[in-house]
Amino acid sequence: MHRETKKEIVQGLNATFHSVNTAFLLDYRGLTVAAMEELRAELRKYNGSFHVIKNTLAARACEDTPLACFKTALKGPTAITYAGENPVEVAKTLLKFIQGYPSISLKAAVLQGKAINYNEVEELSKLPTKEVLQATLLGLICAPIQALYTVFQENARKVVRVINAKANQAT
Repeated sequence: MHRETKKEIVQGLNATFHSVNTAFLLDYRGLTVAAMEELRAELRKYNGSFHVIKNTLAARACEDTPLACFKTALKGPTAITYAGENPVEVAKTLLKFIQGYPSISLKAAVLQGKAINYNEVEELSKLPTKEVLQATLLGLICAPIQALYTVFQENARKVVRVINAKANQAT
């Protein structure tokens, strides 16, 4: 690989590393090309991506980025997975895939610019999806309004019941 090509790759990786908040480093030893394509397809569903990277170039590129902690983990066969807007689903997909292929291991992970370990990745994968959290939040916001609406409706119902009771007494 020519020096100019390496510089371009480092610059591209550096730009990507600056724009990414959540990423996972994997040792992909023993993974077939077909399995990699399967993983890539699964990750694309959640706006994630999987790339095999050259350690020396990635080490240069990760300096002064949110992924700087990856520098020490860049040894052996290394692939990086970027999580788009849904790191929970990407973490679930990766852990499920790692269970299916025991030769793969998680080397390092960064969530919102903070280094996390394997146990924290497992905890992340157990969180509900973004849509479920949004629905729960909406329910919590709407609950007091619904309760207030019910209270106001009850007063109107009482008036209607009193009028009906008086009308029934009159007949």
